[in-house]
Amino acid sequence: MHVVSSQTRFSIRRLTHVPHGNSEDYYMRILLNIQKGCMSFTDLRTVDGVVYNSFQETCYALGLLQDDNEFVDAVLEASTWASGNYLQNLFVVLVISNNISRPKLVWQQYYQQLSVDLLYSHRISTLNPDIQLSDDQLLIMTLSKVEMMLQANGRSLREFNDKTFLYRALTAAIRIKGEIVLNVASSGIASLLLPKSRTAHSRFKIPLELHEDSVCSIKQGSPLAKLICKAKLIIWDEAPMLNKICYEALDKSFKDILRSSSSYNEDLPFGGKVVVLGGDFRQILPVIPMGSRQDIVQATINSSYLWLSCNVITLSQNMHLTVGVLESDSIEIKQFAQWLLRIGDGLKGDSIDGESEVNIPEEILIKDNVDGFDNIIRFVYPDILTNVQQ
Repeated sequence: MHVVSSQTRFSIRRLTHVPHGNSEDYYMRILLNIQKGCMSFTDLRTVDGVVYNSFQETCYALGLLQDDNEFVDAVLEASTWASGNYLQNLFVVLVISNNISRPKLVWQQYYQQLSVDLLYSHRISTLNPDIQLSDDQLLIMTLSKVEMMLQANGRSLREFNDKTFLYRALTAAIRIKGEIVLNVASSGIASLLLPKSRTAHSRFKIPLELHEDSVCSIKQGSPLAKLICKAKLIIWDEAPMLNKICYEALDKSFKDILRSSSSYNEDLPFGGKVVVLGGDFRQILPVIPMGSRQDIVQATINSSYLWLSCNVITLSQNMHLTVGVLESDSIEIKQFAQWLLRIGDGLKGDSIDGESEVNIPEEILIKDNVDGFDNIIRFVYPDILTNVQQ
């Protein structure tokens, strides 16, 4: 970037080219040509007093990017006659050609169409015409297939995901100091969402068949053992999914590996190595074949002896609900977020024969009347009239 300045003016004469694939750098370059008088990155991401989380969101707020509706319509139209495999290839082509501005939003709108023939294919491959798959299983299978197609073209789903801001921030903060961070996840799909991540079983050689005396297949003095000794932090995503025996096996192996390390502490979990276990116990818990509710609860990480040494930190701000919200509405948004959490914790509603009935607050209901449809449109797209006029 070439800059010309004097006592009376300040201008940017030339900006180095940034390819579209460089994501945030690309959108920052766009903003540098548009936003005036900015003195910081925060100023660059501010539009009409609202600070956006990314340069890409700021570009959308300024109307500098297309809305991708033409691509959504194209896929939905093709879904009336094309196979799921065709639609998967179409999505991948749109992604790798950089035609879609927000692949994640396009994916959310029609990923169900991409999975239409996966159940049939799975029944054929397993020779079981009666097998059924849940929505989550179909989603994972669709993601896996799209990921394989993307990797064949040198791309990956991890380029388009932002659910993992906290882990990325921790990773970047430590790696920028020259330290080592090992990112792992309990499932293959979750591992795609973290930078340079692998599944925990692959990284730490955790046995597939576990028992209480299991240990990881890591030899003392091996390259992997040396890497673990040097690691400053280990981040493990979707931790509640795995049986507590996995973590106990890792604990025993780490204590053996770190015994000769200066940071070793036999009284701490994992020999004193700092491990961040992330996840939500409201989601998928360990799968216990033919197991009861008690068996599943007993197999979770918070039933392990390791849990006594864990420091539980809870995220307190719902970023999905508060992005771009005025301060005057923040209290109402916070109350709504707490209401959602109480439903997730099973604390909302009266229990009737094992079932709970949740009463929806009157103020968030849209009444069934003549203007009901228009009310929904105005609620979901509050600025639609302004945008049409512009």
